[in-house]
Amino acid sequence: DTLIMLSATPHDGRAESFASLMNMLDPTAIANESNYTKDDIRDLYVRRFKKDVADQLAKNFPERQVQAIEAVASATEERAFGVLEDLQLAQVDRARSAGKLFKTNLLKSMLSSPMACLQTVGNRIKKLEKKQDPTYAADLIELRALQDAVEKISVGEFSKYQRLLKLIQTKDNGGFGWKGKDKKDRLVIFTERIETMKFLKVQLQKDLKLKDKAITTLDGGMS
Repeated sequence: DTLIMLSATPHDGRAESFASLMNMLDPTAIANESNYTKDDIRDLYVRRFKKDVADQLAKNFPERQVQAIEAVASATEERAFGVLEDLQLAQVDRARSAGKLFKTNLLKSMLSSPMACLQTVGNRIKKLEKKQDPTYAADLIELRALQDAVEKISVGEFSKYQRLLKLIQTKDNGGFGWKGKDKKDRLVIFTERIETMKFLKVQLQKDLKLKDKAITTLDGGMS
């Protein structure tokens, strides 16, 4: 029997994670999953870096050009970030670490889009309201204040979106000058949150005056 596994990210950095994969290939190769060397598994894996295959794929392996584009937060966004920063959430899941984790999740969603943040905070408010536990009263007040602050961020004050729109439409500062007329000229936009993707589909279609079939979405929830 033969088993071949291919991966760009074979494990999470822990020796035990990689050992579990190697044990699928040869259960006897590693005696101690926490303490083994390359020599123990040398005949089980092949590792190749980009530099190792670049000469074979030169025509189909162009160098990626990366350009960081910054957007200055609007005053309304700054106020929402301030409310988020001041959240205490003393009773969230009754554990300090859980509260900190949720604040991090809120921040990541806010950095994706106000729409994603509203979904995250809205879901938490519904969850706490369902508990009908008075000990969460202070947390609910804080979360509703954040919800109110984020709801005030209009499309015009959503700085990342306005910067994206400018990047697409103009050629200034490395912009694409994209008009959407050439069917062979496509843009692919990745988002961290699905709510952000949904917003972009509707708003870009409107602002770029695109036809219905000119823009589509793809996410992991699809078949």
